[in-house]
Amino acid sequence: MFSSARRLWLLLPVLLVACETTQHKPVEVPPPPEQEPQLPLETRWQQSRSLLPNPDPLSSRLQGRSLVKAVSRAARTEKPLKQVLARLQSARARAREARAIVGELLGYRKAGGVQLGREERQLWKRLSEAEAGKPVEIRDFELVRARQSLAVQAGRAWFQLQAIHRLYRQADSARMLREQIVERHQTGNRLERTDRQKVLDARKDLARADTRLKQLKRAERLAAKALTSLLGRSVVPSDTEGGVKQLPAAQLQQLAGRSDLRLAREALVSAGPPFSWPAVRLTTGHEGITKAFYRLSRLDSAGLRRELGLQPVTETRSEAVEVLLTRLHAALVEARTAVYRIRQLRDQAGKLQKSLQESRRKVNRLRARYSARRADLLEILQAQVRMTDLAARHGYVERRLQDQRLRAGFALGLF
Repeated sequence: MFSSARRLWLLLPVLLVACETTQHKPVEVPPPPEQEPQLPLETRWQQSRSLLPNPDPLSSRLQGRSLVKAVSRAARTEKPLKQVLARLQSARARAREARAIVGELLGYRKAGGVQLGREERQLWKRLSEAEAGKPVEIRDFELVRARQSLAVQAGRAWFQLQAIHRLYRQADSARMLREQIVERHQTGNRLERTDRQKVLDARKDLARADTRLKQLKRAERLAAKALTSLLGRSVVPSDTEGGVKQLPAAQLQQLAGRSDLRLAREALVSAGPPFSWPAVRLTTGHEGITKAFYRLSRLDSAGLRRELGLQPVTETRSEAVEVLLTRLHAALVEARTAVYRIRQLRDQAGKLQKSLQESRRKVNRLRARYSARRADLLEILQAQVRMTDLAARHGYVERRLQDQRLRAGFALGLF
C-alpha cells in the first residue's frame, strides 16, 4: 500500500511536465467573407451616368428642343463632382442676385431659377461632405438623384433666363414709347405753350425706364451665367419657346423616389419587418391637391404613424420610425406647397391674360378714334405703355409657372 502511494507521488512531476509540453490544437475560425472594395466616389459619380433612367421621365414632360437639350446636358455632365459642386454653388448665387433685381423692380416673390428644395439641400450636403473625405456613405441611387437634380435646376435656370429676357425686351419697348411721349410733350410745349411740368414728368418717367432697362439687363446676364455654370458652356438669351406639360396624378408611393425618404425607409426595413407605402392619391390630373394629401400633410407624427400602420413600435425600430416620420412630414409639406403655388401662378397668369386682352382692345379703340380725329396720340402712347407692362408681367408669370412645375414634380418624386 505504502509502496504504491510512493510510486504515484514519484510519477506526479512526470505527468505535470507532460501536460505542460502537450500542444493544444488551436480552434479554427472561419475567415470573414471578402467584401468587394468600394470604388472611389469620383469613379462612381462618372459611372452614375449609365444608371440614369431610360426613357428619362423628365425629358418626356418637356416641350422645346433647346430646353430638352439643356436638361439632358446637365444630367449627363462628365465634369468631376468637385467641379459640379462649385458650379452649382455659383449658379445658386447668380440666380439669387437675378431674383433680387426682379423682385425689387416688380414686387414679385423672390422665387424661381436655381433654388434647392429640402431634399436637394440635404443630398448635395452629403455629397459635399463625402467629396471632402468625411465618412459619409453615399449610395448609387443618391448619385443618380443628384444628376436628376442637376437636370431640374438646369431647366429652372433656362426658364428664369427666358423670363427675364422677356422682361428686358418689353422694358426696351416701353422705354421707346416713353421717349416718344417726351418728344410729344416737348413739341406741344414749344408750339402750344402747354404746361412745362408735363415735360418734366415725362422725362422722369423716361429716366426710370432707362434705369429699369439697365437693371433688367444685369439680371439677364446673371441668369445667363447661372445657366452657363450648370451647362458648362455659354448661353445666349433668345425667344426660344419651351414648356412643361401639366403634372400627372401622383401617388404617395412615388415619394419613395426622393433620396431622403428612400434612405429612411431602407433604415426602417433593416430594423424590422418589411414596410410598404399605402395607396394614397396626392394630386389630380389637373394639378390639384386631393383631400387625402392635405389631410396627410396636416398630421403630426402620431397621426402619420397610425396612417402608415407602424404600430406597435418596438424599441429597436423607434429611432428609424421617427426619422422616417419626420422626413415624410417635411416632404409632404414641401410637395403640397409646390403644387399649391402652381395653382396660384395659373390664376395669376389668367388674370394678367384678361387684363392684357382688355388693354389691347383699349389700344385698338383709341387708334380707331385717332383715325377719326377724336383721340390724342398721347393717349395711345400711354395705353401702349400699359399694354407693354402687362405683356411683360404675363410672360414672366407664364415662365415662372413652367419653372414651378419642375420644382413640384421633383418634390413629388415624379422625376
